[in-house]
Parts: sequence; structure tokens; C-alpha cells
Amino acid sequence: MGSVLVLPPTLTLQYHFFPQERFSPYIGAGINASVFYSVHAAGSVVNQVAFSNNVGAAIQAGVDYNIGGHWFANLDVKQIFLNTTASINHGVIKASTALNPLVVGVGIGYRF
Repeated sequence: MGSVLVLPPTLTLQYHFFPQERFSPYIGAGINASVFYSVHAAGSVVNQVAFSNNVGAAIQAGVDYNIGGHWFANLDVKQIFLNTTASINHGVIKASTALNPLVVGVGIGYRF
């Protein structure tokens, strides 16, 4: 087996349904630019692998919960639509794939 790491920065615009309420659900949409790095080939048969960086769409749904004052808790889910091409053994084999990860996030925030 081989391995690869991916940096998936995602920029979304959000619409908060009840921004002044304690419980504020929201939806969002935007773009993702995924960068693949630290690629390691599987071994003797596959001795080189490269992945193409790509840009794709992202959609999001989440909720902010006002804990108190300026502090809030956040839960969100993003669906990222990510396609890439793998080049194996210096391009002898090429494979296109749709990865489309589902990303779940939990956080604590502070509003200024």
C-alpha cells in the first residue's frame, strides 16, 4: 500500500438563518483547492505515484450555538467534490477518480 497527504482548504459563503438567536443553523457553498503532498509509492510493482492538485465545489450545513457572551460552539458538515488524476510509474498508468470526502467539524469560536 502507498500513502498520500492532502491539504484541502475550503472557502465558503454562509447564510445564517437566525444570526441573533442562541441556536443559529446555516448553509453554505464555496470552493475547495486540494493540494496532494508527501506521496509514497506502494513498493516494488508501484515505484512512483503522483496526484494532480485540483479545485472543486463544496457545500456546507451547520449550526452555531451561543454558549454565552461572545462565545459559541459550532458543528458543521461539508461535502467536497474532489476529482484527481493519479499518475503511476511515471505515467505508464493513469487513473482518474472522484474522492468527494465528507468533512465533519466541531469547534469553539469567539465573535468580536
